[in-house]
Amino acid sequence: MSAGPGGSGPRSSPLARFLGAAAAGRGPFAMLGVAFADAPDDAVMAALQRRLLMVDAHPESMTPQADEVRLALHAAAAQLLDPKVRRVLAERWGVRPGWHAGKVPAAAAGSERGALLARMELERDAVLSLAMHGGWNSRALRHLTMMAHSRGVPSAAVAEVLRGMARRPARAERAEGAPPRPYVPAGRGGEDRVTTQLSARLDERASLKSVMETIAPDIESERLLRRVLIFGGVAVLALAGAIGAVIVLTSLLAPRPGVAPGPVAAAPPTGGASSSGPAELFPAPDPERKAATKPTRPAPGPVVKDGPAIARDLAAAVEGLDVDAAAALQKFDAAAAAFSKDWGGYADDQLRAAQDAVIEFIYRAAARPEVLQRAVEAVRGPARALRPGSAVPGPGQVWSSAWSLGMLTRLEAEKDLPTAARLDVQAELQASAPGRSAEAEAGFSDGVWVAISLMPRLMIPPARPVAGDGGGEAQAPAAVDGDDVTARPGPVMEAWREWAAVVKAASAANPQRGSRSLLVALETVMTMGPEPAAGNDIAEIIGLLTERLGWRQDDESRSWLVRWLSAPGVSSQDLHALTEALVSRASAPGVDATMVLAPTAGDGQRQELRDRFARAWALADLGDRADAVAEWAKVCREQFAAAERASTLSGHLSGTVVFSRLNQAAQMIWLGEAGAARGVVEGATDGVDLAGEIETPREGRLGEGGDDAGWAVKYIQVDRNIPDRLALLTARAQGGGSVGLVEGALIASEAVRGAPESVRRSARDLVRRFASDPAMINGLLEEASTIPITTDNAQLIRSVASVNLPSLSDPYWREAVRRALVERLLETLAAQGELGVIDRLTELLSESYQERAREGSAPASTTAAPGASKSPVASADESVRVLRLRWQASASAAIPSGREPFSPDQIVRRYAARAALADGMVQRFAADQAALCEYVAYVVATEQPAQAEAVGDVLTRLGEARRKARTIMEQTHAVERAMTELWLIRLEGGAA
Repeated sequence: MSAGPGGSGPRSSPLARFLGAAAAGRGPFAMLGVAFADAPDDAVMAALQRRLLMVDAHPESMTPQADEVRLALHAAAAQLLDPKVRRVLAERWGVRPGWHAGKVPAAAAGSERGALLARMELERDAVLSLAMHGGWNSRALRHLTMMAHSRGVPSAAVAEVLRGMARRPARAERAEGAPPRPYVPAGRGGEDRVTTQLSARLDERASLKSVMETIAPDIESERLLRRVLIFGGVAVLALAGAIGAVIVLTSLLAPRPGVAPGPVAAAPPTGGASSSGPAELFPAPDPERKAATKPTRPAPGPVVKDGPAIARDLAAAVEGLDVDAAAALQKFDAAAAAFSKDWGGYADDQLRAAQDAVIEFIYRAAARPEVLQRAVEAVRGPARALRPGSAVPGPGQVWSSAWSLGMLTRLEAEKDLPTAARLDVQAELQASAPGRSAEAEAGFSDGVWVAISLMPRLMIPPARPVAGDGGGEAQAPAAVDGDDVTARPGPVMEAWREWAAVVKAASAANPQRGSRSLLVALETVMTMGPEPAAGNDIAEIIGLLTERLGWRQDDESRSWLVRWLSAPGVSSQDLHALTEALVSRASAPGVDATMVLAPTAGDGQRQELRDRFARAWALADLGDRADAVAEWAKVCREQFAAAERASTLSGHLSGTVVFSRLNQAAQMIWLGEAGAARGVVEGATDGVDLAGEIETPREGRLGEGGDDAGWAVKYIQVDRNIPDRLALLTARAQGGGSVGLVEGALIASEAVRGAPESVRRSARDLVRRFASDPAMINGLLEEASTIPITTDNAQLIRSVASVNLPSLSDPYWREAVRRALVERLLETLAAQGELGVIDRLTELLSESYQERAREGSAPASTTAAPGASKSPVASADESVRVLRLRWQASASAAIPSGREPFSPDQIVRRYAARAALADGMVQRFAADQAALCEYVAYVVATEQPAQAEAVGDVLTRLGEARRKARTIMEQTHAVERAMTELWLIRLEGGAA
């Protein structure tokens, strides 16, 4: 979570950085680069795609600032796709037909016409918010504020408009036949003066007059709506007052406890202090009593913990389906809603009983489609809060969302679920948890753990905009249950507290799994969220998660903290918040107040504190790191010698894989994971030694194995002797090896048309045994044109070619057989040649780079969230891009000594030139890999200025090797080897 790469200061506009200065000028037209008159919907979408491509092509396209620009572009496109909004915005920014977005008229920036229309537009939003939310209340105010912020209107302007609307006196209706009078909010100078000024401006500006005439009907309708709401509100208040008076009088006249009912007492005498005035029927409320009786907001989490009652209500709903389906559905909805919010307090048997009742209701509702649909909707509804891109789950949604995903997972395991319900369940699981893997025996707890793993990314509060940002780009507020996160961070913390409570409830039987979830969430907040600051809840979230962890002996939280102190993706500000909470809130054994990391600590201070924690907790002997470095360096030098012998494409690629694994191990040693690094070093050559066996391509060669002159001749000589033929077929099956061309043709012929059935069956078994042998597939291909059309032959072809064939009655059945066998033969030949080896080595390289791109470089098995399925391997070009950006950020934060071979700006320019010439995935990988190597060299040179000359020598040798390389594989091999040499300098402090 360190500062993003690049040299832009904190006050630069992201729009100007990614799209140019013109894009940050005026409104969505400049942002998208379109004209108002020539902007139909398809043109707006085309402009949006062009801008998104510009962002993707930028060197910083993977940064959070790039995601903010993409979000702003989508919002601008949505505004221009609305005709009414686009018309108002065009008048506001002075856009005319033929206007070019890159040239904003200077006069349009501060015109009074734009300000007047903006004020009218905001007042219209106020009326709509009033009607939508039933009067002026907190929800209407939040809605109006969010609409104003989306149009770039400051909060001060919102307050000004509201004050003007409150002060405006009622105006008489205009005379019939009089020209329509434009609606203008009353300003501080009075309504008459504003109306006079507006009339003068309308006479001088014909365009503004046309706009006013266009929107006049909307204004009149809004005025009528306001009057209806005002008169209706007055009537409602009067009715409420009358009811209140009746209630109060009734209470006064009612007999008091302990007093016998009787006639109404006479009024007290007029004299004395008690008779100074009439009795007060509506006394003012006592402030102390009001404070004492003020209801408090319930704490988040389970409120009702009566599992048997919920189970009984659900069972009653099941029984009531046959009596009154509507009433049963209503009871089910209420019970399911209560179940979703308080399931954490149930005992195991109560939880299972309630789940079974929900499932039973869905089964029984299968005969009533409308009831079934609503019942499934009651279960799947809360899970929508987990969908990618959803708003931060608000208070109360965390429990229900986890329950919903748990119940959906439980329903998915039901084999006899109604088809309509099954489709809805699968659709919601795919939308809310697309990366999960469906298991036949999955249950409620499995779905809850998946929900737990998905929520932390959704609950990270956004960074607040920097005050006085010259770019003028305010970050859009994230909606949290109707609240603005940037203005009211409280709901975010309540959601995190609920999430921690859900983890505690789910981990009652497995505390280790709960601890792992807390650690993964803590790492997610520190690496993906903004820096801790006074305007966000990041520090409080880190403190909450730190407090919930154990930090006891043999707890893995200790090893994770030691790793974070060395991880480049975790900033010093995050570690300051963590260590401060560890000292003040967690009370971890062996930790004192001097073990709090400073927010501005450098790498040296972080390493020193890491060693202090390691010694205090006796995690491992610090000498293990030196031993691990020695073992790793020995293997590296052995591979340097082996790399000189590589001469083929597969040989160079195998060397790239080995050096990538060694670089991964070096990074793990640097992060304090010496034990895990040893395992990577020991398996550095696993799966790549097969490349050395192939020196020349073998594509197109058939039947290199087998003894055609032996077995085939014997088989032909026995002629019709059935026992001898069976014996030879059995002996060939036991012999193994590969099949020759003559053997393949002979066995294939016997398999499809041999006689008797026993010989044909033995031959078919032999064909299946050598189904991946090209000679055997070629033998079947020779028989394809005249192969008998039988069920046995169809099954044989399907088992060899792994395809589905048409019906036996299809006249083109033999053509389909030939096509399938030709495709299978080509696949088999390619897989046995060097290209097949390259494909397998590419997968190994992608796996290695994906591990290197992980935060902390820990193995995937240790960082995967509980309940989440194993994610597919990312391509090498995607992982190397992430790794390059991370090292670019480290290089930007390093302090140069003046002896470095390149500066970060030079590396950026060199990378841009390579990336512009790259064509295809392999060349893009090579461009990112070369820039990554240069960033590593820069960081090593800044850390060890005395070794700057050795670093320069490595880069010099790399440049010569790249120029002499004949293939792109040879270049990537040389770059990966250079990075290994740089790691040797960094770990050993000397040249390789």
